[in-house]
Amino acid sequence: MSTVQEILNVMGQIENGVFSVNFFLCSLSILINCFHLIIITRKSMRTSSINVLMIGIAVCDLCSMFVSIYKYFMLVDRENPECITSDNLFKVYMDVTAWSFQYQFRRCSCWLGIVMATVRYVIMRRMSDVRHAKLAEPKVGFIIIAIVFFSSLLLTITWQFECEVIENRNYSLALNCAEHQNINSNPKFSLILRHASNIANVIIVRTYFILDATVSNFIPCFAFPTLTFLLLREIQKIKEAREQLRRNSVTEDNEEKYGLTTKLIVFLTVTFFMSEAPLGIIATVKTFLDRSDNRFRLSTDLIIYFTILVTINSILHPIFCILMSSQYRETVRSLFGVKRKTSTIFCGPQLSAVSTQFVQMT
Repeated sequence: MSTVQEILNVMGQIENGVFSVNFFLCSLSILINCFHLIIITRKSMRTSSINVLMIGIAVCDLCSMFVSIYKYFMLVDRENPECITSDNLFKVYMDVTAWSFQYQFRRCSCWLGIVMATVRYVIMRRMSDVRHAKLAEPKVGFIIIAIVFFSSLLLTITWQFECEVIENRNYSLALNCAEHQNINSNPKFSLILRHASNIANVIIVRTYFILDATVSNFIPCFAFPTLTFLLLREIQKIKEAREQLRRNSVTEDNEEKYGLTTKLIVFLTVTFFMSEAPLGIIATVKTFLDRSDNRFRLSTDLIIYFTILVTINSILHPIFCILMSSQYRETVRSLFGVKRKTSTIFCGPQLSAVSTQFVQMT
């Protein structure tokens, strides 16, 4: 027995447990991100394009988690879209749509993270430039979300067009479907890729999958570490300039008027990279493997393990916001009626005063 087959056997034994763990994390992510969305959409937070982009990321994360839960309960094979089968035509279309939604919102979340870091970097580079400062306006965030969503939608629609539902299939399913169902069962409805009638169509289909893997996964693999490096370098430059000029031109409060703090965005960028890079590598490798190859099956089985990282990443976004953004914390306090008050303590006959802060529940 080959080493790859041995690994597949071990992974097959623990697969259900891994899916259960991801289901639990998805449920937790939905609860946390619903709260996060309530906070980030409040008027006091919708003051910059960066914060608006965080709204888009939160919505994408929520939709992805709901799709994962649907797949957990409704799909026989949660790893291979080409293995969709059912005796109910509506169910097949629902399953195909679920896969499309997953591709769409995962891709959007990833690219919104890239754009958010890019916008932050441009603003930091040219804070005194009015033209670049306009990038911080909330309406810019909504425009960027629309551009990313509809650009991603083109790839999603193309993928959905490549899928064809057939009735009374008279030949077996793909070999990679054998792990979860009988490939010779001849289901009433099943899914196939549209038949490529000539070499030109084959090239078009292959080009699409390579383009999808490149845009959805491969480019982000390089974009996230590059942006992390650039942001850290700008932070260092600002620190040095502040020390030399002896002025607080970029304090935390001043920085947050452009949205979430730069350090927070760096953390978000790093977590995006850690969760998306492995999936990008796997998606690119799978493009060049035959579906009957054990290495293709191994790559597919590995996806669920790295999908857990994506789920954890969606949980970490609100946590990082609470820990690293004073604006976010103030909005949370306001939501729960917790206010900061200033008490004045008079010392002696001279009306000198010392201000102290305390938290009062209302």
